Amino acid sequence: MEQQYQYITLQTGSLPLAPNGKLDFSIKHKCSSLLLWPDKEEPSSKNTILTDPCFTPKGLEIAQEKLESYQFPLDDIQYIFITHGHRDHLPTFILDKAKVKFIKDEPTPLSGITKVPCVGHAPDLESLTFYSNKSESIWIVGDAILNMEWLKAWGYYWPNRYSSKDIIKTWKSVAKIVANADIVIPGHGEAITITARLIQELIDLFPFAKHADKCFSVVPILKKRLEVLKRQEQV
Repeated sequence: MEQQYQYITLQTGSLPLAPNGKLDFSIKHKCSSLLLWPDKEEPSSKNTILTDPCFTPKGLEIAQEKLESYQFPLDDIQYIFITHGHRDHLPTFILDKAKVKFIKDEPTPLSGITKVPCVGHAPDLESLTFYSNKSESIWIVGDAILNMEWLKAWGYYWPNRYSSKDIIKTWKSVAKIVANADIVIPGHGEAITITARLIQELIDLFPFAKHADKCFSVVPILKKRLEVLKRQEQV
């Protein structure tokens, strides 16, 4: 059996921009950040990975308070994973560069954790995947999926002015994630549980996505996962 992991959300992401272009200035632009470590172990500098630690000032305070409950200060972090190089996912606190290791271009230091390319939003975007202590497949996906609202809208972050090829790559990455994950940690929102109902909704809405007519593989991939989930939900 694969190594299983515990994880805590240190900062829940949010995004003021909606897919339809509306801005809600009461919502802060924040990325999701998690800490994970092997199940049945206490977190330490040698067995934890911190993801996308771009904390707001208040978010940093909350993250530190959460870590204090585990008697594990932020200063002890050794391994950091950045899903992609956009500035709203990069660390915003002082790092001990002699100690911290970024695992983007190196093998993951813990067994059972994999990096999966999910390009489109950014050419270097990778998801970090692992199994929880409930045997759920967890995918930390950065901005491959922004949040539930953007997912259901088949929306890509259009302010970045993507080419048609980038948009098609994004849809393929979304299909890959949804077809394999049980729980998705999006770049700027709460965790998304993948259900048969959600996948059916995504299948129904995909024809309205930009360049859907040029992306033939997405619907078959989603339909295959849909059948698996339907069987599981009937048990």
